[in-house]
Amino acid sequence: MSIILDKRELNAALKKIKLVVPSKATIQILENVFIKATDDGTALLRGTDLDLDLEITIQANGKGQDEVCLNAALFEDLTRPEGSEDQGLVELQSNSEDSVTAKIDDLETTLNTSHAKDYPVREKVIGKSATKYKVEEVLNELIFVLPAVSRDPARPHINNVLFIGSDVVSTDGHRLHKGSLPRKVKKDFLLTYEAASALAKLLAAESNESDVEFSLSKDRVIVSSGDWVLSCKKVDAKLFPPHDRVTPATSEFTVEVESDKALKVFKRAQKLAGGKADGGLQFVCGSKIVVETFNFDRGSSSTELECLDNTLAKRGAYVPLRVELLAQYVIEGMKVGETARFGFNGDMDPVVIRGKRGRLAVVMPRRI
Repeated sequence: MSIILDKRELNAALKKIKLVVPSKATIQILENVFIKATDDGTALLRGTDLDLDLEITIQANGKGQDEVCLNAALFEDLTRPEGSEDQGLVELQSNSEDSVTAKIDDLETTLNTSHAKDYPVREKVIGKSATKYKVEEVLNELIFVLPAVSRDPARPHINNVLFIGSDVVSTDGHRLHKGSLPRKVKKDFLLTYEAASALAKLLAAESNESDVEFSLSKDRVIVSSGDWVLSCKKVDAKLFPPHDRVTPATSEFTVEVESDKALKVFKRAQKLAGGKADGGLQFVCGSKIVVETFNFDRGSSSTELECLDNTLAKRGAYVPLRVELLAQYVIEGMKVGETARFGFNGDMDPVVIRGKRGRLAVVMPRRI
């Protein structure tokens, strides 16, 4: 194999490949990037952890159709540009099955390789029921729902992101996030947390106006955009719990706030309450909405929340409601939009936070 690659383009592709390649794997060859030269002026890079597969096609100048496997982390490090002016080339020349000579910035290095024939290559999958979106449309919803995905190995059915209709849903059993896409997917499916997280990072490197396409094969979910194709095992969407059952259909009273102003109150209170892990916020709801927190070691705070609307204040007689929520859940749920409308019922009923574009977060209260 003899192939010449643009250093920046190669390194950008290797950074993406590292999203699916394990740094330490029981099967050592999985730590490698598989590179295949072609005669049509391109090179195919592939990475996998056996669950996630990522293929990237980049421009190349070479001959032959040889294959090589190199340690992905090391090769990415060696080809990393040293500055904005670094516009060099990378040349790979096969020596044997066990090594290649890599000429990087006119410096030659002999790199050990794994046997390419041992690399797990999945047959090319053809997806059906394709649905196309703009990158920005999908990325924004993934950023919103990913924090609420469960990471509990004992509850694998909720360690996923659900795409159902035009909704994107996640839950960890204590809260639920639901985003909204402009169009329905052709068929419902689940993405594992690892797949959804890798997809979000891939999309973040693309132009917001680029297209991203979802399609399904018999046993794989395929996502493609630009020069890459990501695929992962298809998980039956029916395994995800019926999320609509925990979302309150109505609320006894609601409070609307400006998200940025409310976040300042919540974040300050969180620091006093004990940080991300266990910091709680108590909402004292009456004619005014007061956010309280108390910690024996750190101190306490009581701040009136500036409201755009408070339906409880419009009533006559009422008994003030006190609800405690984990601060981190509230802060992450506030990403529903520029304004957020809190819906309250009882002191132990789920609190819903709604945005104006179909997003919502549901947070289960803590016992006071």
